[in-house]
Amino acid sequence: MQTVINQEKGICRMLNRKEPSALKTLAEMFIFFEYDDHLRPTVHPALINAIYVAQIEEERWKLTNLANISSSTSYRYRHLYIDYFYLRYNAAEAKANSALASAG
Repeated sequence: MQTVINQEKGICRMLNRKEPSALKTLAEMFIFFEYDDHLRPTVHPALINAIYVAQIEEERWKLTNLANISSSTSYRYRHLYIDYFYLRYNAAEAKANSALASAG
């Protein structure tokens, strides 16, 4: 079983390789959590930016200071981002593979 940090690093590697499905998923993730932030103020945009865009290498507990949240909330949010990312990423990949199969 992979740790949260390893899963985040895996996502960052996909983003750094500029995989189209990963980049699309990150954009969708920002939009989704931005809407959530408008419904009830959260720290999602700051955490997503720190983890996946700026790719802060500091210890993850320092993110709690950045966002002014508890470590348990940070951990819960990070799991949520990973789950959302892979849900949308796998859907984007399936759609891309389906388009390739029908074109070929």
